[in-house]
Amino acid sequence: MNLTAIASNATSMIKAFAFKSGLVKNAPKILLGVGITSIVGGTVVACKQTLKIEGIIDDHQESVEDIHYLRSKSESEKDDGDFNTEKYFYTEKDMKKDLVKVYARTAGRIMVNYSVPVALIGGGIICCVSSHNILNTRYLTALAAYDALGKKFANYRKRVIEDYGPEADELYRYGINKHEELVETTTKKGTVKKKLETTYSPRPEGCSEFAVIFGPDYSSQAIRPIDYAGDGYSRNTIAAIRQKNLEFLLRVQAECNEKLRREGHLFLNDVYRMLGMMFPTENGGFTSDRACGAINGWIWIEDDEGRYIGPGDGCVDFGIMDMSDERKQAFVDGFEENIWLDFNCDGIMYDLIGDFRTSHRK
Repeated sequence: MNLTAIASNATSMIKAFAFKSGLVKNAPKILLGVGITSIVGGTVVACKQTLKIEGIIDDHQESVEDIHYLRSKSESEKDDGDFNTEKYFYTEKDMKKDLVKVYARTAGRIMVNYSVPVALIGGGIICCVSSHNILNTRYLTALAAYDALGKKFANYRKRVIEDYGPEADELYRYGINKHEELVETTTKKGTVKKKLETTYSPRPEGCSEFAVIFGPDYSSQAIRPIDYAGDGYSRNTIAAIRQKNLEFLLRVQAECNEKLRREGHLFLNDVYRMLGMMFPTENGGFTSDRACGAINGWIWIEDDEGRYIGPGDGCVDFGIMDMSDERKQAFVDGFEENIWLDFNCDGIMYDLIGDFRTSHRK
């Protein structure tokens, strides 16, 4: 019988079961739960075992007192002259040896007494650290994959710009359809003229993962005309009030660009907070942060002459003035309440900040 083959098959079966049952997937949660339970349980057991320490200490004190009593008795007999080799049996050396034995025995009893809680607490700490290490490894792996994907996408954009120009890059990146149609028009003199007209229409799937809807239902900073002015106002008046949202967006965009140049970097979550975005959470509340906003953003890198040499566009752009999008144009004109904002992030910040070579203006 090949024991190596049996052990290998058993290991494979255990790994397969762990994957199928979800143990590997949920390992961080399981380890964290076991770790917390072990630490709490170990603390409870330690408190219970502490009650036994008093008896151990009493036995220790009693043994030490007996040793010192024997030594003092031997000394007193020696001083009284009642001394001979057989009677004077307990020397200073004997006392020290016995004391060492007593202290060692007491230390051993204390260690045995606390062995279970120490094992539980130590095991719990190991489980918590292991959970953290697994999550950290998965995070770094996902970050590396995301970074590789971002670099491939950047190279793809570069090739598109080189082969087809920046207009094609914008069309592909933001999902815009370009329509060219030959339109015939008749003049007053009856002459038929042909003209090539170009129109743009957005694709529904054209937004990036950073895109958000800005409006009264999605941002705490957006103004709702009926709340601002009440009922009974004309369409033009409501449009003028809605344009305050446009003014707010342009002001925040300008502040973001100023902050980027001043601090050298800007996270997407910082922009979400400045916009007052309200993303629903699992507990029924709202937050202004998103997972993608915690790692993506903009970096400002400039040369000695102050010219931008970074990896991105050198500015923060919300995509507001995309006049190829009819709904965005309607928002700009004040006839649309909400607008899709899409952000031109430079990439993953942790990689970009490593190449941070900006001159801070202090």
